[in-house]
Amino acid sequence: YSEDEIWKNYEYYIKALLPVAEEAGVILALHPDDPPVPALGGVARIMRSFDAFKRAMEIGDSPNHQLDFCVGSWSEMSPEECMEGLHYFGKQGKIAYVHFRDVLGKVPKFREAFIGEGNLDMFEVMKTLHGYGFNGFLIDDHVPMMDGDSGWKSYSRAYATGQMVTMLDLLQRGA
Repeated sequence: YSEDEIWKNYEYYIKALLPVAEEAGVILALHPDDPPVPALGGVARIMRSFDAFKRAMEIGDSPNHQLDFCVGSWSEMSPEECMEGLHYFGKQGKIAYVHFRDVLGKVPKFREAFIGEGNLDMFEVMKTLHGYGFNGFLIDDHVPMMDGDSGWKSYSRAYATGQMVTMLDLLQRGA
């Protein structure tokens, strides 16, 4: 399927679904393609850039059409594009929830990273969200594996959650 076909399908889908979501009071949260590459298996991937997300939000311009802002997937695009998207959509109140994670590197070569070792200053990400009054969910999402950890990566998730809670605490105290 070509990029044009996928965009046409997206437009049809969102225009059909959004009125139902609005009537039911449901927020639709759009996640980036992960990884944000032009195609996988011969199928175009369209949610892979800041411009694509602007286009998608314009197609379905509604308070019920928002983003699942996956920081890691945006970071795979580029750290600059991630922060640009965070500011642009944060300012508009278009972020429903956040996958609070980062990667090291960009497409096509990247890996999951611990908070503090990836492409982004994750405290700056948290500060930006806080500054725009974001009060939705923060999810640790993908985390790297630690030696001796479980399949659920409990140690890594505990580390990520601890980082997130500390950052929020600092911001709420005015740091």
